[in-house]
Amino acid sequence: MRISTKGRYGLYLMMELAGNCTKSRCISLKNIAASQGVSEKYLEQIVQILNKEKLLISTRGAYGGYKLASKPSEISVGTILRCLEKTIDIPECEETADKSVFVSIVCKEVYEKIDEVVNNLLNNITLEDLLNKYDENYVLDYIIYGAFLQAAFFSAFQKSSGNRVIITYVKNIQ
Repeated sequence: MRISTKGRYGLYLMMELAGNCTKSRCISLKNIAASQGVSEKYLEQIVQILNKEKLLISTRGAYGGYKLASKPSEISVGTILRCLEKTIDIPECEETADKSVFVSIVCKEVYEKIDEVVNNLLNNITLEDLLNKYDENYVLDYIIYGAFLQAAFFSAFQKSSGNRVIITYVKNIQ
């Protein structure tokens, strides 16, 4: 199984929308293209397919752009890839009359099971699952770095002014 660039960039695009959109706010294709380093024209092709499959909602106008049509918890990686890829199945064995028993067994017991496992896996990973992994991996770094900066600022401020300081630390991930 091989996932094309269309499938990969489509998945990245959907992740970006899942992580940055709100019910009232859309993200422009220009911003998505800039953040991913992909041409806007290429993303337009992907967006057309996803929009046609009702995974996206497009809005025109000054504040227009794209947002997910459903909650991230309701959109699976399998759904996205099936929209964008011609096939995500493991290649089937060719039907020939002179196929040996061993070839038939390998096709039935190996390739079909691989196909089943891959499809199961892709259907059970949602955009929300991926966002949670993003949070687990990057929020900790963000908090540690923020706490370090906060401690450095607090220490420097106390030395210079001798006053007490209350610092509010807000988690904001973009």
